[in-house]
Amino acid sequence: MAGTRTVGRSVRTARYIADTPNRVLRDLNKRGQKRLRAYYRGIRGKDGETDLDGLSDKSQTNFKDTLEDVDEGGQTAAQLQRQLDSEEFNDVFSDDIPDDTRNSLLRAQSDGDLSVPETARAASSLDGADNKDVRQAIRNLDDAEQRKAYKLVGETGDDGAEFLARADAETRANLLLCDVASPAIGGGVVATAGLYQTAAPTQRTLSQTSCNPNILSTALKDTDVDAEDITPALNRMDVDMQSPVVRRIGRNPEIAESLDEISNSQIDRLVQNTEGGEMAEALDMYESNANIDSIVSAANTEGVGLGKENRGLQRYDSNDIHISSSADFTGKRGDVGESVALQTVRGEYPSSEGYKIHNNVILKGPQGNEAGEFDFVVSKQDGEIKEVYEVKSVDGAASSGREKTTRELNQIGGTITDVSDEELDVEQFRANRDDIDVSAIGPSSDENYDIQMSLTADEFNSLTEIIADRR
Repeated sequence: MAGTRTVGRSVRTARYIADTPNRVLRDLNKRGQKRLRAYYRGIRGKDGETDLDGLSDKSQTNFKDTLEDVDEGGQTAAQLQRQLDSEEFNDVFSDDIPDDTRNSLLRAQSDGDLSVPETARAASSLDGADNKDVRQAIRNLDDAEQRKAYKLVGETGDDGAEFLARADAETRANLLLCDVASPAIGGGVVATAGLYQTAAPTQRTLSQTSCNPNILSTALKDTDVDAEDITPALNRMDVDMQSPVVRRIGRNPEIAESLDEISNSQIDRLVQNTEGGEMAEALDMYESNANIDSIVSAANTEGVGLGKENRGLQRYDSNDIHISSSADFTGKRGDVGESVALQTVRGEYPSSEGYKIHNNVILKGPQGNEAGEFDFVVSKQDGEIKEVYEVKSVDGAASSGREKTTRELNQIGGTITDVSDEELDVEQFRANRDDIDVSAIGPSSDENYDIQMSLTADEFNSLTEIIADRR
């Protein structure tokens, strides 16, 4: 298979590739081949079972199409295979589900909008000719509303699907203005979807009720802010901005406190430089101590999305890999890349399956001098080293990153005699050196990386500026 790395590739991965069903491998394009390898990397905890042979002929073809058409399709499919039984896994790729619906579900899962069980439940509730109307109703929504509709079906199954199919456009619009996952409305959504089967007035009641006041009043109970304190700030926004902001307050009440303290001129700057739901993302970032100037700069940078920047910022804040204040911009950007990549590596090697992830492993020479570095090393409980990762936050460095890591791996026991991590030693690397995988992780804007993160190189530059310039 074109592009497969020959140095350090595990026997198991080679066997996976050799045993790939012809319907998946035949004429698979270069992008699909990379995502197939990502799939195999992601399922190594399943004792050699890939579940591809168990797919029906048409499901194998659909799996191939997913690899070619869906960003991070291999990693997303691996998450499904690890958490679902074989029948559920097959159902997701069933020919009963139109390609556009399946791909939308998988993209929502990849972006974190759906859990694996919700993806499977939604796929099951949207398949077949009987659900043609609900699929069409969802297609008629914009992207943000579609994600909420899939979330609803993922949470409530057949009840939610039938509700969306039978409700009129006004009712659907009012429902999808609500945050399906918010504490104030989530339970009501589930109940409403179920009640629709037996209570005709439900539709009328929902269409006459706005969820925003309920979310706002519930959220503000946990703060020192009253609704009237933030009403002037909300009134400076148009309706398309207000609704997402109120919903975000339902998830993160601290945003209300930020709204209470932020000046009118700052609000106006954000209003002038953002559109619709971007305002909610901007306020979320501000609550995380991002500077208004940095947020506005990101909003005005072509190809940079505030939603992705915000998710990257949350990932950065959720772990202990942070930038060095003394580093130059290139060094800080590298630290941000490793911080964002950590969640990706955790997804490939969950601690629940006995894996340990080591970061910033310094390699030492005979005199104790620094002779290299591994960004991430993955080991098992028995000490076996599984994989070494090189992380880049720029385009064009995949090959050099792999070559550097492979070279350093081969030098262990020679010019490299020690490692900085007290839980590792050189003998662990030497014991199964030929079976240790070497992979490069990089931005989504460069397909030459073995694993692509969710941010592009431009988005990494912007995120680094936001983090470095925090209040």
